[in-house]
Amino acid sequence: MCIDPSLPQTTDAEKALLEFNARNQLTLWGPTGQINDYASKPWAGLLGDYYYGRWSLYLTSLVAAVQQAQPINDTQFQAKLLFFEQVWNNDTKTYPSEATGDAAAIGSALFAQYGGPADFASGKFSLMMNTDTATTASVYTSNNGDISQVAWLCSQDKSCRGFNSLGMLKLDVSATVSSPGVDLYVKL
Repeated sequence: MCIDPSLPQTTDAEKALLEFNARNQLTLWGPTGQINDYASKPWAGLLGDYYYGRWSLYLTSLVAAVQQAQPINDTQFQAKLLFFEQVWNNDTKTYPSEATGDAAAIGSALFAQYGGPADFASGKFSLMMNTDTATTASVYTSNNGDISQVAWLCSQDKSCRGFNSLGMLKLDVSATVSSPGVDLYVKL
């Protein structure tokens, strides 16, 4: 966080309290998370350290739970999470006030790696108009009407063999039927 050096601060303790209050307002909003994330912001220090750290803690707990074939112990996880959040709130690491990196280049690289609407142009799916699968087995149904999003989801899921224009990801596309108004996209 950044404290304006032009403001009168008399002691290191006062500076530390201002730093803590600024961090706490954006995160826990109280000593133990009374209104957690109430004033959250997508700022570099929050995203890169605070939220990343919380997600890392959660995913580590999730992997351990899966490996042990047990549900996550929520009480234990919440205690670890609160400890992490309190440590972050008491830290004094400073962060740049200006953006770093090239957001457009990073976004383009992510789009190129993970796909999107270009999936159709690149030939990842073939279109069968007025056709659907004979079976109703599907992995996921998206009702938002965005075919490019459904195409991306299918391209990321190894079990997906295709999807229809209703947003249903298909596990099997070997048997098809005539279905006026529904189009089937088959993964190549």
